[in-house]
Amino acid sequence: MDFAEPEPTPTSASAPQPRPSAADGQGSIDDRVVRNVVRSHLATLRTCYARGSERDATLAGQITVRFTIGPTGAVTSSELVASTLPTGGETIARCIAGLPNGWVFPPPIGGSVVITHPFTLLSDDPVRSLAGLSTRTLPSGRWFAVSGHAPETLVIEVLTAGGQRPVSAAQVQLELHGPDATRVATTDTRGLAVFTDVGPRGIAVVRVAGRTSESVLLGRGAMGTVMLIADTPTK
Repeated sequence: MDFAEPEPTPTSASAPQPRPSAADGQGSIDDRVVRNVVRSHLATLRTCYARGSERDATLAGQITVRFTIGPTGAVTSSELVASTLPTGGETIARCIAGLPNGWVFPPPIGGSVVITHPFTLLSDDPVRSLAGLSTRTLPSGRWFAVSGHAPETLVIEVLTAGGQRPVSAAQVQLELHGPDATRVATTDTRGLAVFTDVGPRGIAVVRVAGRTSESVLLGRGAMGTVMLIADTPTK
């Protein structure tokens, strides 16, 4: 399995319950700092998943956790806000919700800050293209040759976790190694985003909703990949 990495959202003083007071929730901290600390704990996050998915290794969904970073940077409280994991995922949700209690961040500016952070758990089980790009079943993010497209074309199919249905209006970012290296496309109703004229040589990856594909070597004809993300794409 893997974790997508959406933007953590600082909670303002006027947000719904729990509502931070003026003295205990109006500090600030850079989102990038929060993401870096969260990433440093991916091993323990995966441990939570491993312990809770022994009976069902296909569990996938989103767990939203709210935690308070105190003035010193230490997390003073953490709670589970919501979970879309199916039945059987309660242990995973509780485990992940408790992890931030042991985390330490750089001290926020101006006092404590409340962070609402969604953790998207995506199964790495093999998936089949719903759009017929390939008849093979492959892991999410694996590249394969596709027919019916010009040679310098990359086709990305975005499906919900588990590969159940296409995701439309998802923003897909293509990163090429070279000048003007980043391009963006949006998936259509079939969950497809197409990049043409990507060049006859070089290496590229695509990113969507915090997920990153394997690297693809250009110049081998039209290539495609299937990406699994949470039901609601992160733009």
